[in-house]
Amino acid sequence: MSIVTIIGGGFSGALTALHLLRLSTRALGVRVIDRSGRFGPGLPYQTRDPMHLLNVPAGNMSAWPDRPDHFVEYLRGADRSAGSGDFVPRGIYGDYLESLVQAAQHEFGERLSLVPAEVVATVPGEDDRNHVIRLRDGRELVSDAVVFAFGHAPPRRLELTGGGAGGPTPVLVEDPWNAAAIERLETARHVLLIGTGLTALGICL
Repeated sequence: MSIVTIIGGGFSGALTALHLLRLSTRALGVRVIDRSGRFGPGLPYQTRDPMHLLNVPAGNMSAWPDRPDHFVEYLRGADRSAGSGDFVPRGIYGDYLESLVQAAQHEFGERLSLVPAEVVATVPGEDDRNHVIRLRDGRELVSDAVVFAFGHAPPRRLELTGGGAGGPTPVLVEDPWNAAAIERLETARHVLLIGTGLTALGICL
């Protein structure tokens, strides 16, 4: 059986795994590796703040193209009033993705392997057709193909300059999803957001 390893178990990695298993016409095993140990939500959909909403209505967020109402049906399992035009909290969508992975574990059994670990390197195998995935704990896993789905790289580190002689030192929050760091900004008089995307909007809320 051929093995495909996906590095990253968030939205892209999880759905790639599920679609590979669903669409494969031959014996195929899929291994998903993620250092967080949580498979499905990824960073964008782990937030539990109800004000962090999807920027796409629920009717366009199904995981399955041939079942466009799948996500709405999931929502209606908990709330009969849910509609395809609703903009729901991102955390609920994360729960949906996690439920898909759990369902796939039952459906595909050993063909889907979830590995909570950190990848430190990938190198060609001995015959140049395989790949060796090296984990931080010392293990090495062999795969026929590798998919990189580990999301965006961290932002480039910025240099701070002081506020002048005797002035306050600016505070830089490089990880906008660090809740403790964001809470420290609540007493700040002025906050500058660099970026105007969905993450910036979520922080404003």
